[in-house]
Amino acid sequence: SLNYLAAELTCVYGDGDKLQIQPGEASSAFPFAADGSPWELYGRNVSAETAALARLASAVFSEPNQDGHRVLTGEQATLKFFASDLPRLQRDWEVTMGERFTHVTKDITRITPEIQTVPHADGGWLDVDIGYSSEQDLSLPKHEIQRLLQVGQSHTKLKTGQRVVVDLQACEELNAVLQDIEPDQEYGRYRIQTSQAAFLRQTLGEFANRDVGELPQADFPNEALSDLADILRDYQKEGVCWMLARTNRGLSGILADEMGLGKTLQSLSVIQALHAAAEDDSPTSLIVCPTSLLDNWCQEAARFTPDLKTVKLHGTKRDRIWKEAAKADLVVTSYGLLVRDLEKFQSEAWLGIFLDEASAIKNAKTKNAQAAYQVGGRFRFALTGTPIENSVRDIWSIMQFVAPGYLGSHQTFKERYEQALSSEGGAPPEIVNRFRRRLNPFILRRTKRRVATELPDRLEKVLTCPLTETQRNTYTSILRAGREKVLEARDQGEGVARMTMLTTLLRLRQVCCDVRLLGGDTTKLNDPSGKLDSMRELLEETTAGGHRILIFSQFVSMLKLLSEELKSQELDYCYLDGQTTGRQQEVDRFQNGNAPAFLISLKAGGYGLNLTAADTVIHFDPWWNPAVEDQAINRAHRIGVKGAVIVTRMLAMNTIEQRIASVLHEKREMFDMLFSETNPSAKPTQGGGLTRDETFGQIEFPSPG
Repeated sequence: SLNYLAAELTCVYGDGDKLQIQPGEASSAFPFAADGSPWELYGRNVSAETAALARLASAVFSEPNQDGHRVLTGEQATLKFFASDLPRLQRDWEVTMGERFTHVTKDITRITPEIQTVPHADGGWLDVDIGYSSEQDLSLPKHEIQRLLQVGQSHTKLKTGQRVVVDLQACEELNAVLQDIEPDQEYGRYRIQTSQAAFLRQTLGEFANRDVGELPQADFPNEALSDLADILRDYQKEGVCWMLARTNRGLSGILADEMGLGKTLQSLSVIQALHAAAEDDSPTSLIVCPTSLLDNWCQEAARFTPDLKTVKLHGTKRDRIWKEAAKADLVVTSYGLLVRDLEKFQSEAWLGIFLDEASAIKNAKTKNAQAAYQVGGRFRFALTGTPIENSVRDIWSIMQFVAPGYLGSHQTFKERYEQALSSEGGAPPEIVNRFRRRLNPFILRRTKRRVATELPDRLEKVLTCPLTETQRNTYTSILRAGREKVLEARDQGEGVARMTMLTTLLRLRQVCCDVRLLGGDTTKLNDPSGKLDSMRELLEETTAGGHRILIFSQFVSMLKLLSEELKSQELDYCYLDGQTTGRQQEVDRFQNGNAPAFLISLKAGGYGLNLTAADTVIHFDPWWNPAVEDQAINRAHRIGVKGAVIVTRMLAMNTIEQRIASVLHEKREMFDMLFSETNPSAKPTQGGGLTRDETFGQIEFPSPG
């Protein structure tokens, strides 16, 4: 009845076998299906079952009673469920309603929001009418909806005696969306930018369960791409179509495929298709990338799109190159040169602008970002496997390039999203979901696990390394002194205290690697590094098994010490840091099997390396940013690798390194929360840094020996 509603949740596995689940039950509670087979053979998904139970609990159903039923009591709660939760459950689940409940609700009409859009004479805008009605064409005026929202009442009676319920959740969400998109209003009608239309449609599609129509898609341009049509994988063709569909509607986007899935090839395919369809005679597209990737882009363009005249805009004497660029189809340049030659880049009418490794503009205040914002192009695409590296502020900065103003001013974004998504208690689910819906039309992201099914596994493990006595004593001394210095520096201001803390953190991280990184006279040290002792054993084990190894460190001085260790073991190796000349020669030497190990600085090796000859990746020390670590790992774990890639992270026991690893985990959770279908309630890290208390809190050390 309207005062008492009972629900029973059932999961179906295999060939129609049913399993009724209870909260907290493990698989062992019902270990076998009707045919006697283990449930695991049917792919039982316990996490999905748990999420389903949580969904019922959020609708205020009780824990199961003696009959195994979850119960909802009270007319107000039942009508709210009927108005808001039930239609969404009917959309996502198979819902059967009992005869009694069907009877008592048959004369109740459900009211939900609906929109009608009309293109404005100015192609960048849409006129939008918003109404509140039922499938039976029964409507409520806006002022009545606002009254119900204010009193929190989901039902009312019309003068005709007709009883109606209003989906207040959908109405509240619509109000929040309208606040986000800041429409103009005229004569009761809203006017919104075309770029906001998909966000509005998705909201109504999810909350009002209305058919809001499909957005137009682009056909794959077989004729324009000719030979590329046979090279592109299916998911890459989907990516090309998605990007072209955006351009067909005058919109841009972010291609955020995981590293190693071919963002370069997809972008070149789009550029070729755009140039083939361009009405003017000589449109030019622009690629902006890190300096280390200039040659890679030019090589890929020559390989896949040889008909496009490509010019590398780089070097000190650029007047002649600029003249060539004016006649080119594709210009490839660096972020540094974009800043230096900004006025010239602004004077060109670019067809498309593609920012590779777009995390280079994650800080809106940097010269890179400011220059990118000021260069005009008909279409703008950001290419990055890591649209968020440190905080959600990163994506605001990138979106300022892709769709200026779409996420509002930075202050508005901070108030409506950033603070909530970075809150200590975790962001409210409705804000997380709204932010995902808002980004979704602009971002295409595929993971290797989903689309590159032939790619071998990536196996990860942590190797905890005890400190030597010398390290432990040095670490403790620096920690104590650092705590005192930070407390003293606070009298000079938080800025001074922060710099003091960062200096101490650096010294602590250096000690975790090797005491010799601190400098000074270390010739008499017998035990400078417990990690180095562990590395000796790891190298012996991996090389004996015929494995090919990439060893990353953020400290170039540590790479030098590791190179001495490899020499002492008579192991040949390749080497790359920011000062290395002949970068490609070192890569080729490793790929050709001339050395079993490759020492690489984390910063220098993050971009543009294809090292599929490796099957083992060792992170000698952790970095604050999980995206940077993943970029390094994906030098080996990418299409073309033959077997599983083993990743080992070395962490010094009972030190700041283990706290860094915890921060990395929190950041990965935030990324998954916003860019995947899993873990929507994860708590993101706040800013990604460590507080003074976290840094200098009590740390227990094992006693010497």
